[in-house]
Amino acid sequence: MKFTQRELGKGVRLHLCETDKFKSLTCKVFIRQDLEAKDATSAALLPLLLRRGSQKFPSTLHIARELENLYAAEFGADILKIGEQQILELYLQMVDPSLVPQGEKLLDRGLRAFWEIFTEPQGPGDRFLDAYFEQEKNTLEQDLKGLVNDKPFYALARFVALMCAQEPFGIYKSGDLGNLKHLENKEVYEHYETLMGEHPTDI
Repeated sequence: MKFTQRELGKGVRLHLCETDKFKSLTCKVFIRQDLEAKDATSAALLPLLLRRGSQKFPSTLHIARELENLYAAEFGADILKIGEQQILELYLQMVDPSLVPQGEKLLDRGLRAFWEIFTEPQGPGDRFLDAYFEQEKNTLEQDLKGLVNDKPFYALARFVALMCAQEPFGIYKSGDLGNLKHLENKEVYEHYETLMGEHPTDI
């Protein structure tokens, strides 16, 4: 498939692929940062927190209801690692607007909801909602502790960490327990704002 590329602003690139092979529309946002141990752990919390709710859709239930109104659209967020970069991925998948009544209005509503969810997280404005932060911090802690239960994956992760101990490539995509323990809500929120405002972004 062929993509056309357009610069939307400093550090922001739009990639478009028009095709009639699928009955859905997919929008993905990739925000990149260089791997650093502390920042990696902060960034790993962001997909968990952004999925919890926003100012307009304050809970996962509200988000689910809006997605259902968009013909069962899907929203997601994840953290990726490519080389020595960590990438925050956000995505929306919805029905092709040309296949439903008032498709353009549906597309506009879907993109506005997508934008709202990942740019207006639930919270007082200078941090994430405290309850959500503590819950997702605990979730990430359990995920990191649980790596040892997948022996082949854990062995590979440890091998990379030891072989590349002095290099960014040795950092696990979700950070580490040591840094997670000391992370504070406002600190993670400030990192979120920095990512959103200053880091290279591909749409």
